[in-house]
Amino acid sequence: MNHPKKIIFFALLLFNSFVIANGQDLTKPSIDPFIKNRNLNLKRNFDFELKVSFSNINIGKLKYSIKKNNEEVFTKATLKTNSFYDFIFKIRDEITSSFSSKTLLPTEFNFNKKEGKKESYVKMIFKNGNIHFSEKWKKKKKKGKKEKTYSSEGKSFFDLCTMLNYAIFSKGELNRGDYFWLALKSNFYKVVLKTKQNIKVKYKKKKVNAFKYKFSSFKGEKEEKKGDFSMVVLHGDNPVFYELEGHLKIGKIKGLIKHAN
Repeated sequence: MNHPKKIIFFALLLFNSFVIANGQDLTKPSIDPFIKNRNLNLKRNFDFELKVSFSNINIGKLKYSIKKNNEEVFTKATLKTNSFYDFIFKIRDEITSSFSSKTLLPTEFNFNKKEGKKESYVKMIFKNGNIHFSEKWKKKKKKGKKEKTYSSEGKSFFDLCTMLNYAIFSKGELNRGDYFWLALKSNFYKVVLKTKQNIKVKYKKKKVNAFKYKFSSFKGEKEEKKGDFSMVVLHGDNPVFYELEGHLKIGKIKGLIKHAN
């Protein structure tokens, strides 16, 4: 598999719909969502920019912003390759998401993906226990679209931005054994928090405390090694989305904080 395909797979793995539930049993999901009755008390808006590299080669940047309006939270993420890497494989991805800060239930998720010569536009609307999914895509002169509506079946569905925001702002409430359900087109993956560590990292020339979360992905009973990823979040009243890293068959893709506002 070439480098661009690896990057696409990891981007798809990270930027698709998740379902979160609690349980130490890694094979039988709980009906009740793990984050039921928990709140995210965002006191202000946040902006993060991460430098993205593949196998230690700088390929671009990831911008991630969170804004709150009353009880609704809006997240925007953009992944953009730099001018040099554009000649190899140009990426211009944008994700927007909205959810309630009180229930943590999402309302809408959009993924506009422009990678190489292919474009796709995914929309997910969460309403009345149903998920309305639609996708339009085009590659060169070929175009296509599909739509589907399916029920949450008693579970609470979330998108990746909601999950990331929870990991960032819940002050370390995620614990080993908690897991997420990932819907990746027609396939479903179980993403399990394998380890949680208290570590120290260098930020603004100082050693500061942080949580490091490591996740693994399962398709049925089989662990998907190329679906492994980790994230690091700095402690404090104003936590920082410090690092995001994915383990692939060959090499790693990594986002490391450049600045936070």
